[in-house]
Amino acid sequence: MSGVDPLTYTTTIAQASNTTDTSPPTMSTDLADLLLRMEDHDIIPSCLSAERHKPRDFLLHYMGCEQFFQREEYLASLNASQVKQIEAKLQRIESLRNAIFNDMGDGHILVQNLASSLKAWKATREFQEGIKRVRQLRTMHFAVNGAAQKEVDSLVRARDYNPDLDTNAYLIRFRNGRPVRDIADSRFHEQFPSYRISIHDLMYRMEEESPLKYASPSPVS
Repeated sequence: MSGVDPLTYTTTIAQASNTTDTSPPTMSTDLADLLLRMEDHDIIPSCLSAERHKPRDFLLHYMGCEQFFQREEYLASLNASQVKQIEAKLQRIESLRNAIFNDMGDGHILVQNLASSLKAWKATREFQEGIKRVRQLRTMHFAVNGAAQKEVDSLVRARDYNPDLDTNAYLIRFRNGRPVRDIADSRFHEQFPSYRISIHDLMYRMEEESPLKYASPSPVS
């Protein structure tokens, strides 16, 4: 899920102009100041952070900062390894969604409740008035309305998915007291300092296969 939902801006924008006023919508001073301060964000900010920052982590930037209509362009600017990691993350998200949706227990009920709540929320007067103003604001700044995340295939079939095998831990290797930045082991994903590995691989492998050990005699601290 990318960025902030449009309704995040509804309250601020609705307060900034009288809902019965037919004049063009205006922004509050606070919102205008926020937009100007976010120098590396869009004029319509979608980033999860209100603080200034450059893309320090390409994965977080793609997921949390880029709006749907911007994602393909940003993806094209990355190298093949980074693109592969993003696509793997999107597939994992889809697998989790499918697993919850197809759960015949509490998971399925929660999905139904969420869908019902979302439908009811979008039918409210507040949403209809607010989203109209949000779309007007986006159009004023050449942002695309109605863009959606591209569809991706699930990593596994829903009936084969086992959440216990999909739980990950973040891990940093050390050699002689120094962090190891490059790990060739294919069981490690992403990049330093955010390497992650399956808990199953980390905890339940035979000792000689443990990712906590190096192939060389050097121990891992």
